[in-house]
Amino acid sequence: MPGAGFIGVPGMTGSSGWMVHVQSLLWLALLTAAAGSVGQFTEILLVDFVHGNPHRARGNALEMMALFTPIMGLLAQASALMTYTVPQLFQAAVSRVFAAHCGTPGYVTILLALPATAFITCYSLFYFIVPLFDTLSPDGGSFPHALTAENYRMALAVQAPATIFAAAYEGAASGRLHWKTVVGLAAGLAVVAGVAAGSHAASGQFQFL
Repeated sequence: MPGAGFIGVPGMTGSSGWMVHVQSLLWLALLTAAAGSVGQFTEILLVDFVHGNPHRARGNALEMMALFTPIMGLLAQASALMTYTVPQLFQAAVSRVFAAHCGTPGYVTILLALPATAFITCYSLFYFIVPLFDTLSPDGGSFPHALTAENYRMALAVQAPATIFAAAYEGAASGRLHWKTVVGLAAGLAVVAGVAAGSHAASGQFQFL
């Protein structure tokens, strides 16, 4: 049934409701949190229990795993909300306008708008997220806060998975897909991404052990 599993809002049903985009954003934040937690768990697991870390007792590693895994998830979730909220609002507005005036399905418009959405993501990343983390960095950070070609490519890589998920979720809201299938597949990919990121981070530490 179209829109099955979605929150009912008066005047907003199926793919015509802005609530779909709010839900999509919240799912993105949860999925990013899952990837961050899995990445942290994987890194500690590989460094301390698979490879072996002579500089840290396994008891301490277990404590770090219990403490830092949820913390990394929360940080990833907060970063996702700060990064994707404005781009998500832009995608929602564009899809509504084209659906109303051109009859274009929302999920198609969201995908076609990706290059423009990435510009907004670039500003969110390099004028808000990166400066925030630079402030917390001991050396003050050194990442260029500018709309450069390199930064845009990075923002495009960050935004593309979020846009694909938003488009799929929009399709689920209109009955073309089932929302549980979309979220389930995205959750699986988030776990894979977390394992890959954690493995990469761990491999960088092996040379020091």
